[in-house]
Amino acid sequence: DLRMAALAVAVVCGVLASRPAAAQCENPADTAQPLNQLVNQDINNINLFIQQEANPQLLGNNTPGGFIDNIIESAFGMNPTDHGLFQYYTSFYNSVEQAMSDWMNGSGAVNLSQTLKSMTMELHASQVDQTHMIGELMDAQAAVEEKTDAERLETEAHRRYQPSELACELDSTGPGLARAFQISRAFNRGLAQDDDAVATNAINSFSQHGRNEDLSYMWNQYVTQFCDPTMGDQGCTAAGPLAGREKNIGALLWGPQQTIDPTNKQNILVMQSALRYIVDPLTSDPLPAKVAATPGGHVQILLRHSQLAYINDIYNVLGAMLSERLGGSGIDVSQMENKTVGLPATETAPEGTAGASYMEIMDTMTRDRFEDPYYLMNMIGDKSQVEREQTTLDALRLETMNDTFHRLEDRLFMESAEYARDLDHQLPEAAPKYTPMK
Repeated sequence: DLRMAALAVAVVCGVLASRPAAAQCENPADTAQPLNQLVNQDINNINLFIQQEANPQLLGNNTPGGFIDNIIESAFGMNPTDHGLFQYYTSFYNSVEQAMSDWMNGSGAVNLSQTLKSMTMELHASQVDQTHMIGELMDAQAAVEEKTDAERLETEAHRRYQPSELACELDSTGPGLARAFQISRAFNRGLAQDDDAVATNAINSFSQHGRNEDLSYMWNQYVTQFCDPTMGDQGCTAAGPLAGREKNIGALLWGPQQTIDPTNKQNILVMQSALRYIVDPLTSDPLPAKVAATPGGHVQILLRHSQLAYINDIYNVLGAMLSERLGGSGIDVSQMENKTVGLPATETAPEGTAGASYMEIMDTMTRDRFEDPYYLMNMIGDKSQVEREQTTLDALRLETMNDTFHRLEDRLFMESAEYARDLDHQLPEAAPKYTPMK
């Protein structure tokens, strides 16, 4: 206890004080011993003193404290109880021990217990508050992350539904293709009907009275519009404004400029003349009225209508290819061709045309835009652009398949007409009196 520790300190101090002075690190008993051994001996002696004081039976003395009292008495030459230092230690111990005992056994213990309880409660409360605050912080962080994800999704959605100008042009070609295709069909039917009036010597047509009128009209048109003496043409001294264009089918169908302005009368004249020179450059003379009164005349009339049907077939097939190059779709692909694809202005739709033609839109969508070196680079890292491009390519693939199907139909129709015409040539010829007028 505290008293025994104080006595032990006093004993050690007294013993050390009673010894004569010695040099540093020297032991009077044995100066050759190391310092560590000396220290260990002192520690062992102190522990032995404490054990003997606590257990006097080890020395045969049943009175507690007798051993230390004897040491103190022998060291100081007096009774320990009369020594001032001992009394000071005893007084200090009694006062402190009594005060501590009263405090621990009285209100101090209660106050300390309450204080410890309060501190424990505050500690736990602070831990709970801290846990709650950490939870709120994590909730706030999760809310911020969720808001960030929502904003990112919203931004991507806006970007998907508000594409670039190029994407808008590409996505808007669907209605334009349908409109251009309907325009080409209507114009093709008109070309065939106009020629049908000339071929049948219809009233008020320039072939009403026979081939001579038609020949005069065609020759005058050739001399004033298409003749080109530099190319060996005869009948003119200077080239016409449309020199050679009536027979330049390659430029009409596969030239660099795939849109024909339908509001330009010269363009329509070139298309009509090209078809007539290919199919039927000159019409036939009209049949006399008396032919309708004889069976042989009936045969000639029916053969004439059969011939017109063949011509109309060719007109529609070839006219369809020309009509698909007429503008009027309402779709302007010049920006995409000039800026993105890089085509020169001479290969784009003419200015003032009400939209590109069906063929120009198809060429731009299926061929020209793939020549753009930045075509694939624009889709890298943009999933929505890739998905939109896949949809566009699927639509173009179906449109191309539809065009191929129509071309197969045209080919089958023309081959059937040619085969039927060969069969007609196997019929016996009519009598001379039933043949058309010359």
